[in-house]
Amino acid sequence: MPPQLDSNKLLNSDSDIIGENHDNCPEIRNENQLNTDVDSQGDLCGQRDDNDGYSDIEEAAEGTGPLDANSATMGGLSLALIKAFLDKHKGKQ
Repeated sequence: MPPQLDSNKLLNSDSDIIGENHDNCPEIRNENQLNTDVDSQGDLCGQRDDNDGYSDIEEAAEGTGPLDANSATMGGLSLALIKAFLDKHKGKQ
């Protein structure tokens, strides 16, 4: 008896090089399968790519990095800005 064909291996709705059963973002073409927060969705499909509690849309509006968990906003300030400030003043000591 011949092996059974997995039809999901043949499906590729987004026309990237990854079949549906292994594609972490089956509706959007993403050959590199980048998944920064290592959840079940690729970065192009995920809403929170760095698991910092803020959506990528919120981070874009605040000017913080959607792929950097340390760039979340804190009352109008981002951790990245605070770190840069502290690093700058540390160098002056």
